[in-house]
Amino acid sequence: MGDTLPHGAPEFRQISLDMLRLACRRAASDMWRAPLFGVFFAGFYVLLGWILVRISLETGQSYWLVLAAGGIPIIAPLPP
Repeated sequence: MGDTLPHGAPEFRQISLDMLRLACRRAASDMWRAPLFGVFFAGFYVLLGWILVRISLETGQSYWLVLAAGGIPIIAPLPP
């Protein structure tokens, strides 16, 4: 236990362009393998965004857009 970092913090490595290319290739592979999964969730979040815009325009309260801009990126990765 003497060689662990304080508070269990991970040691970060330098990100290279090859790592980003690999991540993009794997993401494209996932989309080719199961495209409806990605399209479904993308459509769901676009629909949710349009609902929040409509609520904001109809009520005249712009804080709904703040919730959309701040909340959707936090919630979006959770369903899969």
